Amino acid sequence: GLLAYCIVALTSLSEATRRCAARILGYVRADLGSCSSFAARPQLHMLLEAVRLARAEPLSRLSPLLAAFVVAALPVMRQPSSTLYPSLNRFLLSRPALPSDDVPMFYELLQGDNSTRQFLLHYIADGLRTADDLLVLQRRAVIPIIMAMVNRFPHTQQSFYIYFVLLNHSFFSFFSYHHLWLVILNHDWMLGV
Repeated sequence: GLLAYCIVALTSLSEATRRCAARILGYVRADLGSCSSFAARPQLHMLLEAVRLARAEPLSRLSPLLAAFVVAALPVMRQPSSTLYPSLNRFLLSRPALPSDDVPMFYELLQGDNSTRQFLLHYIADGLRTADDLLVLQRRAVIPIIMAMVNRFPHTQQSFYIYFVLLNHSFFSFFSYHHLWLVILNHDWMLGV
């Protein structure tokens, strides 16, 4: 709903969009702090506070990978009966801010059951939007690890689509970086002639 749209809006290139989303999230966070009748209030408040602290400046962009994680975590945090709830709650309680340069809960979710692996695949595929996100995945060797463990993931049509998205992004980035270097080298070589 609205929270998910606002979280995603924090990834916008437009500062005005980020300002509006941050203002709405601030109101929601304040309302959650004063509302006592909503059962999932403390967990959602904690999640929104971790998002606020994850951004270096009040209007800085949130990583799309981190936003995808938060959006995927929102329904889980409203449902204490979910199998993911205990591990997500522990993760949020263990850190005041979400890591903006990491893949949240990667190893823990990777070692879980099919539903936790599916959660992991979905938020990584949904959050892979910028070169910075791809660099985070490359630094943590996420794509090779997932591809090496493909037999441990559920074999659904949706999973195969996610594998394709991950391979496509890694393949495209590999060739685009090499193409960029070739252009630079050819340009420097041309200048020297």
